[in-house]
Formats: sequence, C-alpha cells, structure tokens
Amino acid sequence: MMALRLVVVGVMAVTLTWPGSHSDSHWMFELRTAENRSVAVKAIGALSFLRDQSIESTNASAEFLLGDGSFGPLPAPLVADPCLKQAGMAELSRRGDSIMIDFTPHARDCGLVARGVIRSDTVSGTWYQPRFAGSAAEGPFVMWRR
Repeated sequence: MMALRLVVVGVMAVTLTWPGSHSDSHWMFELRTAENRSVAVKAIGALSFLRDQSIESTNASAEFLLGDGSFGPLPAPLVADPCLKQAGMAELSRRGDSIMIDFTPHARDCGLVARGVIRSDTVSGTWYQPRFAGSAAEGPFVMWRR
C-alpha cells in the first residue's frame, strides 16, 4: 500500500511540473450587460495563453474566441465594430493583481478592452468598446480558469 501511494504522488508531481502543461492557460469569460438592467445579457468567450505564458506574466498574448466564433454578427451585448472579430489574438498586461486585456491590439477608437482584478482563479472587472468619445458598450467582466 505504501508503494502505491509513492507512485501516485510521483505521477502527480510530474503532471504538475510537465513543461508542456499549463493548468492556468485556458480561461472562460463573460461580457455582461450593465448591472442596472432588468434582464442580463451575456456573451461567453474563451481565452488560451500561448506556450510558456500565463496570467502570471507581466505581458502575454492569448488566442480568444467570442461566442461560437462564427463569421456572423458579434454576440450581444457587444455592438457592431469594424475592428473586432469573433476570434483573434489578445494582448494582456498585468500590474500587481490588476490585468488589462486588449482584444484588438493597435486599434484606436474601436475594439474591445477588459480590465479586472485577479483573485485566485477568477478575474472580475469591466469591459468596454472604446470610441472617440466614450464607449459604444460596456458592462461587468468575469473570467475564470477552465
């Protein structure tokens, strides 16, 4: 029985430290409508960090998918935007426990940005679609490990 326990512990250690395995590289997120609405609308998405990068990185890149990733219109509560596609590459920057996710790097006055605070396996904050004067849409943002 003792030998079996040692084998299991040994396998777990290899699994947790295997270089190709990043348990924190896959995340799900929700873009929600503003909290003062009677019925909440949510757009679901997924974010996967590139190899050797994670939410712990100061700067990172990640592939994202909004909704089902189809070529149709953006899922509500997002509004039509020439800069934002349903799939692409996002850039993340982190300072302390705060994170900013730019889903449309190098775009100005359009796109999608989310900002939040990391707490264990979740990120909570806000998202917005920037425009020259203010934002086209905005609301709460939540992201969690998959």
